[in-house]
Amino acid sequence: MGAVALTKDSEIVDVGGGASELVDRLLDRGFERLTVADISDAALSVARTRLGPRARQVTWLVADACDLLMRSLQKMHTTPSGSAQQFTYCLFRRQG
Repeated sequence: MGAVALTKDSEIVDVGGGASELVDRLLDRGFERLTVADISDAALSVARTRLGPRARQVTWLVADACDLLMRSLQKMHTTPSGSAQQFTYCLFRRQG
């Protein structure tokens, strides 16, 4: 994350985040616009339970990564060139 110029109000989407603890660290660092997406609602449920009340600060999406990427590309294509702050930073993780 240090290589990307993010502000506390940057929109961050953790694609394939599932039960990962990345969202915990992002909340700890004060990021406010977080989305965790995963194809498994069960994995997202693990993270929501672990976060307790802080889970309400996160948008949770049960979705396929390919569908999310297509929606992001469509949004970027239709965004006026002067509003780069509306772009979504996607953090893709290797599934292994």
